[in-house]
Amino acid sequence: AQGPNARVLGPDLSGWACYCYAELDRGGDNFATHADRNAHGGTPFLQWWLGQVAATDRLHGQRSLDLLDVHYYPQAQGVFSEGHDPATQALRIRSVHALYDPAYSDESWIGSPVHLIPRLKQWIASEYPGTGLAITENNWGGGKDARGAGARAEGLGVYGREGVDGET
Repeated sequence: AQGPNARVLGPDLSGWACYCYAELDRGGDNFATHADRNAHGGTPFLQWWLGQVAATDRLHGQRSLDLLDVHYYPQAQGVFSEGHDPATQALRIRSVHALYDPAYSDESWIGSPVHLIPRLKQWIASEYPGTGLAITENNWGGGKDARGAGARAEGLGVYGREGVDGET
């Protein structure tokens, strides 16, 4: 009400585990049983969260969230580092594919396709249509390496092409 043109972002989560599981899933078994996710029908945390925000907003008759906000840091070993050997440089560039490519299996502990932007947009469409997407932190490492800058530039290009609404 104080800033009617201000955009509200949330929940500002970072990483695959946080997108998919609530902190309650950590429990005493370090995410082994996914008790909280299972209590919500197996729905990934962010998708469930968006549904909860939408339901609350319907109850109050007004929208409280403009942009779903996440942070993204590639998880493959060495990518988010100052490493500049040829293998790390190539991996850094390939890791950008996790943002959009359903055929790219993430070369990290995740070990499966992430296709982050389409996945988040699908969750938004199913749970809280009209919400934008922001990725307000990201880093591909290689801050002293041209390939690090190249990966960052490619990531920003993907954000534009895939319709990410906010980035910092």
